[in-house]
Amino acid sequence: MSGGAFVTEFKRQFEGAKVSDGLEVASEDNSSGGFCLKAASDLLPNESLLSLPFESLLHSANASNRSSFQRTFEEVMRLLRETDDPGVFEIGRGNQQQNLLEDQDILILILFLIHERDQGEQSPWH
Repeated sequence: MSGGAFVTEFKRQFEGAKVSDGLEVASEDNSSGGFCLKAASDLLPNESLLSLPFESLLHSANASNRSSFQRTFEEVMRLLRETDDPGVFEIGRGNQQQNLLEDQDILILILFLIHERDQGEQSPWH
């Protein structure tokens, strides 16, 4: 896929995305199958090269709004609350340790990524 085709496909997949004329595809990144993007000229203060609609981002608020995920999340939370092992909710180490029940945004994103991966081509993030 050429750089121009990449930008066209990007706009198609992310309806509402805005790509500035000042953005160019520098090269194809063969290691990840993606593209390297760069500014074609100096940027002015507050100039945007790329903007995406909030709905296209993987975010806990977007995950919570997906009805198919809501059912999954509620079931997982029910199962987790029934566990006898409080350590199941702890992630990280030392001062980076977090309790997933206290910070549900992280848990929502972890479960949402698994859920969307399971959806395959039906997922908008496939």
